[in-house]
Order: sequence, then C-alpha cells, then structure tokens
Amino acid sequence: MKEAMQGIVQVLFIFVIMMAISSLLNIFLKTTKKVDWLMSLLISFILSIIFVVVLN
Repeated sequence: MKEAMQGIVQVLFIFVIMMAISSLLNIFLKTTKKVDWLMSLLISFILSIIFVVVLN
C-alpha cells in the first residue's frame, strides 16, 4: 500500500513539473488554443508515468 502511494506521489510530482514547463512553453510560443493545452496535459501525464516506471 505504501509503495503504491509513493508511486502516485512521484507521478503527480513529475506531472506538475512537466505541466509547468509545458505551460510556460505554450505561453512563450503563443500556442494558447484549447487543443494545445489538452495535448500538453496528455503528453505531460503520459511522460510522467513513463518516467516513474523507467526510473524506478
């Protein structure tokens, strides 16, 4: 149970960092359409899961 909770916390932590980077890039590159934000959200979520699985 503790290991599963630790994995969830790791995924959320990496997701927040990646979403912050993605948000800054969206704003700086002026890609602020809804589709761009949804793609950033999905890519950040998928990559955060992959990073936690690979690096653990």
